[in-house]
Amino acid sequence: MKEWAESNKGRSIYAFMPTPSKKDSINFLTRKEQVTIFRLRSRHIQLNKHLKRIGIMNDAACPLCQCPEESVVHHLFECPSLNDLRAELLPKKPDIANTLFGTPHQLALTHKYHVMAQSRRAAAQ
Repeated sequence: MKEWAESNKGRSIYAFMPTPSKKDSINFLTRKEQVTIFRLRSRHIQLNKHLKRIGIMNDAACPLCQCPEESVVHHLFECPSLNDLRAELLPKKPDIANTLFGTPHQLALTHKYHVMAQSRRAAAQ
């Protein structure tokens, strides 16, 4: 626990989960859902901001709305092209806590949102 607390890694997760927990809702998901949620939590996911940071893409812009940076926050909460999916699958007032650290049912819906959004991204590129 001390190593986790003193590390500079996992800071995007640390604010919501200061210690690893076996009771984390992610543990009740399928492996595929767990991978998606963990990648969204850690911001290491196939969105253009991350892909540009690791040198795979030259442009971090969102392919759906041309926002200059397709980040996890933009993808989950801001992209106007995903408003219909957001209304259907995410909480009424979505935020990081209730979307990526909520109940197992909500995490499964967040995974479904991401999968459906990714298919729209692929069609737009």
